[in-house]
Amino acid sequence: MDNDPYLKDHVYEGEYIFPGVMSLEAMTQVVTGLMPNLGNNITFESVKFNYPIVVSAEEPLTIRIAALIYPSGKIKTVIRSQQNEFTVDHFEAIISQAQEEIEHFEGLN
Repeated sequence: MDNDPYLKDHVYEGEYIFPGVMSLEAMTQVVTGLMPNLGNNITFESVKFNYPIVVSAEEPLTIRIAALIYPSGKIKTVIRSQQNEFTVDHFEAIISQAQEEIEHFEGLN
């Protein structure tokens, strides 16, 4: 709690919940690491918050973010946690470059 004070604002039925906006930011960081040419103009599609990630006040929690790049250039991302041995997709989203940026670059050819 001392390292992540924002968790104190995300309590549901007495449990600390990993904030959804933090999951979107984490997925964005992975995607921009994989494809730095995307820039800052990205789009989220099919965002799903399937299961909450419950954070303990006493023990650290490990999450993993997986990404799969499709031939279309879209990237499916998921977040899994050690709570269930990384077998459940807690959060998922499709991330791609926003259309106006694609059109801008196509116009440069």
